[in-house]
This record gives sequence, structure tokens and C-alpha cells, in this order.
Amino acid sequence: MDLSKVSTQDLMALQSGDLSKVSTEGLRMLQGGSAKPEKGYIESLGAGLGKGVGTVALGAQDLLGAGLEKLGAERAGQWLQSDAEMGRRKLASEVAPYKEANPMMTGGGELAGEIATTLPVGGALASGLTKVAPQATRLAEALRTGGMSIGGASAPMISREGAKQLAIRGAGGAAVGGASAGLVNPSDADVGAVIGGALPVVGKGAMVAGRMAGAGAKSLIEPLYEAGQTRILGRALTDAAGSDAQRAMANLANPQEFVQGSLPTAAEAAGVPSMAAMQRAAMAVNPEATNALAARQAAQNEARLGVLNELAGTGGAKEKAEAVRDAMAEATYQRAKRQDLARREQAIAEQVAKDQANAGLGSLGNLPTRTEAQSASMAIRPTKTLEDLSQRPAFAGFINDAKRMAANKGFDIGNPLTSIDGLHYIKLAIDDALQPSPSNPLGRNAKAALMDMKEKLVTEMDKVSPVYGVAREAYQEFSKPINQMAIGEELLKTVRPLDQKLMAGQFSKRLSDETAQAATGFKGATLENTLTPEQLQKLQGIQQDLARSNFADTAGRGVGSNTVQNLAYSNMLNQAGVPTMLRGLSGSQVLGNLAAKAGDVVYGKANKQMSQRLAEALLSPQETLTLMQEAQKSGNSALVNALRDKLPLAYKAAYRTAPILAAE
Repeated sequence: MDLSKVSTQDLMALQSGDLSKVSTEGLRMLQGGSAKPEKGYIESLGAGLGKGVGTVALGAQDLLGAGLEKLGAERAGQWLQSDAEMGRRKLASEVAPYKEANPMMTGGGELAGEIATTLPVGGALASGLTKVAPQATRLAEALRTGGMSIGGASAPMISREGAKQLAIRGAGGAAVGGASAGLVNPSDADVGAVIGGALPVVGKGAMVAGRMAGAGAKSLIEPLYEAGQTRILGRALTDAAGSDAQRAMANLANPQEFVQGSLPTAAEAAGVPSMAAMQRAAMAVNPEATNALAARQAAQNEARLGVLNELAGTGGAKEKAEAVRDAMAEATYQRAKRQDLARREQAIAEQVAKDQANAGLGSLGNLPTRTEAQSASMAIRPTKTLEDLSQRPAFAGFINDAKRMAANKGFDIGNPLTSIDGLHYIKLAIDDALQPSPSNPLGRNAKAALMDMKEKLVTEMDKVSPVYGVAREAYQEFSKPINQMAIGEELLKTVRPLDQKLMAGQFSKRLSDETAQAATGFKGATLENTLTPEQLQKLQGIQQDLARSNFADTAGRGVGSNTVQNLAYSNMLNQAGVPTMLRGLSGSQVLGNLAAKAGDVVYGKANKQMSQRLAEALLSPQETLTLMQEAQKSGNSALVNALRDKLPLAYKAAYRTAPILAAE
């Protein structure tokens, strides 16, 4: 037997006398088999794959043994490590013939087995971290992806947040790289950690640098054609909206017209302070846009005033309504007085006839003889409720007030309790008392007592003269639109006389129940119980429209006019990834100014065109939304997009492979 063909590992096993350590190939040779059976590509690939999987399993056993040894279980730990080392030697001896026959296929299978078996490492580490520290979501994602991602949006690399994100990526990559390399070869865990931690940082930097270079070159020609300008404007608007960009786009997609005819601008519809600042800057640098915005604001103000004038009955509508109500009330009231007079005259005539008949009986009737005046007094008497009311001190005072009021008008109402006219004057006296003055305030309890007397009086008046009750209800009904107009008149007082502009702050303050009470003269009046739901909704719409317009005029920090006038240069700096903090340095400012002056030859016209388009777009929520949507489109060719989509896969493969190769 030719022992020269037996591997060194098998010879050492034979020398030790332990045949269990001899490889399968060595045993075959000792039994007289062929030393070199046919080794095909598939067999070599499978052998390498098996060794890779076995190596990782033995690596896990080795790490477990090392851990047990450190925990005090030295004997068990050392045995596991020793057994793992023997297992690795055996695997190496078994795969040696395949490597000799087909080294590339065997090595590739081995690497694939190691990578495939260590793939769950990141997920397992992330799962364990999530259970211990659920809030560490970004580090868990870094572990799961080997540092390729931390989830969420990426911050610029040259920033505090960007540095923090890179550190988290590096930590995740180092943990996964070290663990993966350690499973293949425990002694190379530290090397795997270094490579695993470095790759995310280097890879991220390379990808950003490549993207910056491509975007920077592209930004040089974008200002020179319409589609490029569209993307520049869209990016400028999106950058201005910042973290509120999605909310702004949602609002722009559904701009609310609070007042019919008052069309909102983009800043008003978006509701984002920084976009309001950009709108002001864009309008300020372009005379045509300034005039267009002024025309839009005038149209908005006119639409709001139109609603108020309609409510207030401007143009004589309120006066006509009052005249109709008063004429109706007077006619109905006079009818009630005539009916009451006829009632009284009939009652008196009946009583006089009765008394005269009784007087004809003489001593046989044993009845007193009455004069005509006495008969009239007997015929017209107050109801029991009215007599009871007259016993109340305050009501007795109102009776005197009623007589005085009628006398001042030239009328003698006699006993007010016996005629509808007299009762009407008593009601007017109570109405006056229910409207206290600062010098004569009315307390809650006193007011309740007066209201009780008034309700009882009105009830009796309706009984005495149903026509009066109809007149009173008709008066109240005809007063509703007049009260509504009175509220409109109060709100029109918030218009500035100089330019007829409705003032937002004053209008919002006056849109209250206090205004309803002042306009109608009724302390219990509110906007809700005086106005119709539609009227109240329109007034609230004016309030919202004014607030939105005021927001666009004042919200957000000012955007310099230079930013709007030099959109092409700002785009180049943004696409090149120059941090904002560097742009403010004196050297950068000097270079930027020199470049701008030189670039005006090429980009001067483009800057003017874009500033004009921006100002026009900001007058239209839909046009602004379209620009922002266009900015989200890459504008790359299908080939570029396909390559871009494949880069993360190659990047991920590098993450997984490099630490494993370090352990080989």
C-alpha cells in the first residue's frame, strides 16, 4: 500500500491509533480503494457546501464551549472546544480531495454554505435586542440588515444626525460581522467585526458620493429645459415644506373654499408656515406676481363682503323688512283694539240694560239703583289672574308706569287691567324693566320674577284678545330676518373704512353671542338661536377664510429674495449635497457669488423664468401640487433605474460575504 497518497491528517490519526479520526477517503485507501475517485463539479460543489454548513455548526459549538468555560464549567467547555476542533480537521480532510480536483467549485460551495448558514445571525441578534430593549428600533434594524439600513429616512451624512445614523449602522455591521466570522472561525471574530463595522460606513459614503456626483452633473443642465425647471421648482417647494411636505400635498389636493368665490393660494391651502414664507418671497420679487396676488386678495375680500352685505340687508332691505313688520303689527294691533272696544261696549250695554230692568222693579226687586258709569264699571272687570298680579308690588308699579307712558303719548287708558290697550302698555313697561342699564343692573332672581309676571300677563292678554296673540306671534316671526340683518350690520363694523378690507382679528372677536345680544336687544339671544344654520355656517366660513389668509401673510420665517431669484444655483448646491452650514462660511459665500456672476450668462434667463413660474404656481394649489409631484419622479432612464435598484442587492451581498472571507 502506497502511504504517500494518504493525507497528513490521516497519517497522524493512524499514528495515534484512533481510526475514528481518519477521513472517509483515507479509510477507502487503506482498504485498497482508489485514492482519487472521479470528482465531478456537482460533487465538489456539494462537498464544499456541506463543509461550509458543518464549519458554522462546529463554530457555534466552539463558541458555546468558550462561553461555558468562562462561566466556570471548564471541563465541559474545553471538551466542546476540543471536539469542535477535531470536527473541523475531519471536515477539512474529507473535502481535501474535492478541493484538489475542483478547487473553485469546492471553495465556492464552502463559502455559500457558510454565508447561507450565517444569514439568520442578524435576525437572531435583532430579535434578542428587541426583547431586551424594544425602543432600540434603529439598532435592531441595523442588526437585522448587517448595517445596511436603520429604517426610516436617512439624514445628510455631514450632519449630527447623519453621523449618529452612521454610528448605528457601524455598530450593527460590527456585531453581525463579528458573530458571522466567529461562527466560521472563532479566532477571526475580531477581524470580522472590524470589516463588518467598516463596510456600512464605507458603502454608504460611496453610494452617497456617487449619487451626489451624478445629481451634481445633472443639476448643471436642468435649468436649461422646461422639464428640468419643473423638477427644480418642485424640489424647492418640497424642501420648503420640509417634514410637512406630505401633509402640504394632501391639503393642496383638496383645497377648501370656505367662502364661495374666495379662492385660496397655495400657501393658504397647504397650511405650512415655511410655504407661506416662500409665497411671500416669491411674490415680492416679481411685480406681475405682486399685482396678481393683490388682485386675488381683493377678490377674496369682495367675496367675504358679499356674504356679509347679503346677511345685513345692505341696500335698504332691512328698512323694507322693518316697514312691512311694523305696518302688519300696527294693522293687527288696531284690529285687536277695535275688537276689544266692541267687546267692552257690548258688555256695558248689556249691564246697563240689566240694571235699568232691575230699577223698573222698584222696591219689589230690592236691588240698588246704579248710574250708567257704575254699570260700565261692573261690566268690564279684570280676570282673577290679572287681579292677583296687581297685588304684586312690582306689577303695581308697572301699572303706574303704563298710565304715565300712555299719558305722555296723549292717551287716557283708565284702569289698564280692563282693556287690551292698557295691558299692552303694562307689557311695554315690563319690557323696559327687562333691559337693565349699567346704573340700574338687574339681578338673576329679579329678572326671573319679572319674566314670570310677563309670561302670565301675555297669557291673559291672549285670552282677552286672541287677535292680539296672533299679532304678537306675527311680530316675532317678522322680526327674525330683521334680527339676522342686525347681526350682519354689527359684523360689517369690522370693515376698515380706508380700503374696505375686512379685518380678521376684529371679525373673529365680534362673531359671538354678545354681538347677537347687542344687535337684537335680547339678552338671551345667541348666534345659534338667531341665525339660520346656513347663515351661521357662512359666517364661520368667513372666519376660517380670514384666518387662513392671515396665516399666509404672517406665518413662517422669512425666505430671502435671493433664494427665489437664484433657484438654479440653489438647486446645484442642493443636488451636490453641500450642507447648509458650509454655505454660510465666508469662503463659500465668496466662491458662490463669483460662480453666480459667471453663471448669470448661462442661467440668468432660467432663474427669471423659474421665479416667474414659481410665483404663478403659488397662486394655484393644483399647480403647486403638480410641481411637487413631479419632483418625486426621478427622471432617470429605465436602465439607470434598473441599475439603481440592483445596487442594494450587491451592497447586501458584500455585507454578508466580507466578514466570512475574513474568517477563511
